[in-house]
Amino acid sequence: MRRALLIILILIINLLGAFGQISLKIYADYNKLLVFLILGLLLYISSTFLYLYLLTFNDLSWSYSIISLSYLFTDILSVIIFKSSIPLDAWIGALLIVIGIVLISYKKV
Repeated sequence: MRRALLIILILIINLLGAFGQISLKIYADYNKLLVFLILGLLLYISSTFLYLYLLTFNDLSWSYSIISLSYLFTDILSVIIFKSSIPLDAWIGALLIVIGIVLISYKKV
């Protein structure tokens, strides 16, 4: 798979997962609006099918590691949407995840 397409696919998978989390949080916190439950599940299902596609031409160990970017995206979206306060140690952890992904992917992408 071409490098640019692979990067775009990884970003889409992670963003779908992060927005799925946000939708489920909205469902859990705000009057149980069913539309957010359905949206969250649809986003997760979409993310899962794209991940399965990613697995068809990449190793599981590499692919699974890359999906950890959704943690970082979920934190960023939580700050933007919910005005969440993310502790410094969580940001350091997210930075370590990104460093790990760069090390794992250096020659892959």
